[in-house]
Amino acid sequence: MGSFPGHAMSGISFLALATFWTIQQTFNPTYASYQRTGRRGDRRLQRLKRLPVEGTVVFVIGVIGIIGEQVYKTWKWRLFDDHGVVVYSDVWQHCTMYAVFAIYGVSKITVGTYLKGAERWTKVFLTFAYFVECMLFYFHLHGRTELNIRLHTLEVLAVFMCVLFSAGEIWFPRDDVLPWLRTWATFLQGTWMLQVGSTLYHPLRNDDYSWDEDDHLNVKFFSMIFAWHCILGIVVVTLQIILIKTTMRCVFGALPSSYTGLNGDAEENHLVFIGGRNNTSDEECQIFSQEILTSEEEG
Repeated sequence: MGSFPGHAMSGISFLALATFWTIQQTFNPTYASYQRTGRRGDRRLQRLKRLPVEGTVVFVIGVIGIIGEQVYKTWKWRLFDDHGVVVYSDVWQHCTMYAVFAIYGVSKITVGTYLKGAERWTKVFLTFAYFVECMLFYFHLHGRTELNIRLHTLEVLAVFMCVLFSAGEIWFPRDDVLPWLRTWATFLQGTWMLQVGSTLYHPLRNDDYSWDEDDHLNVKFFSMIFAWHCILGIVVVTLQIILIKTTMRCVFGALPSSYTGLNGDAEENHLVFIGGRNNTSDEECQIFSQEILTSEEEG
């Protein structure tokens, strides 16, 4: 990852993952509301929901990342040299990051195909992946310039927010805000990874096109740029939501005004049509349904 292609691949991967989550979290409740109106669902979408799309893509990206780190520019498949000294430590750190996300991908595939109802465990593995990434980035700064340290410290901050929001989903699986915060933080991590790569390892970087990495003004400037990336993430995710809802309105037609996705539609909003099951187990779903029926009878 200590190159522009390495940072670009990581950044684009996180952007793609965040975009997938945005589509998933916008499409699912809206499509559930369409089904409540009695409209027939698309059979292709019904088949798509059974495929572990997210897990497969994440696993493949993790494997490609590991191989790319080990073969880019030179063959590196060893941890010690002939004298027992650790070599390519940065490369192996990057491979470890890719490996934990590949494990998360395997957990998504397993839960989506064999252990249905254990969706919460995928959040555990996702939190674990973010935690390992955050820890390795935090101890990845020795001997670097001031600007390099600041850029990677801000990356640590973005990853830590991913850890925080993803861990929150383990304990509060019905919370509707945490998945969006996790999506935004992942998008932020992706854009900032691209920023780090273009700043430190740009292909056109030379004496005439480079930042003074020991200039305090440059360090302050990129702290402000990080704030701009935070704002950019909010704007892009919001635009994606608007685009998805507009597209669905064009394809399926407008929903009746009574279907708002609130209150009576709440149980439908937890249905999942893209990317697997919801965040609650089958037992929790049964308890939730009984609570709804009891409240209706009392009403």
